[in-house]
Amino acid sequence: KIIMKGNHDLWWDSVSKMNRFFDEKGFKFDILHNNCYVYGDYALAGSRGWFYDDNTADTSKVLLREVGRIERSLTEAQKTGKEIILFLHYPPLTTDSKCDEILNVIEKYNVKRCFYGHIHKAGSFKVFNGTYNNIVFRCVSCDILGFVPLKITN
Repeated sequence: KIIMKGNHDLWWDSVSKMNRFFDEKGFKFDILHNNCYVYGDYALAGSRGWFYDDNTADTSKVLLREVGRIERSLTEAQKTGKEIILFLHYPPLTTDSKCDEILNVIEKYNVKRCFYGHIHKAGSFKVFNGTYNNIVFRCVSCDILGFVPLKITN
C-alpha cells in the first residue's frame, strides 16, 4: 500500500516518524512524499497539494511549498523513464477554478493522468473529470466513487 497525506491528517508529523510507527506496528505502507514509486510500467508521483483560492500570505507560502514537493516527486518519477501518474489530495482543477502554479508543474513534466481526492459527495458539482491541456483528471474520493476502488492501470 502506498499512502499520502491529506488535509485531515493532523496527527502525521513527519515521514520519518510515520515510517518508524509503521515499522513498530508491523504495517506495510510506503509514503508518497517528495519521492516516487515504480509500479509496473508506471512511475507514481504525488503530494498533498493545496488550496489555491485564498491569497493570504500564509496560504501562498504553503502553496509554494507544495508546488516544490510536487516538483521533487515528478523529478524522481521522470528519472525512471516510465509513464508518470500523479496523485494529489487537493484538486488542481475544479469546474469553477484552477491552480496555475500546480498545473504548470504538471504540464512541465508531461504528466498525462492526474488523480485527486478531497472533494466529497456534497461538493460533487465541483468535480472535474475530463481532459484539460492534454492531461486527464479524475476525482477518486471514496464517497464520489461509492467506496468502490477505481482501477487506473491496464
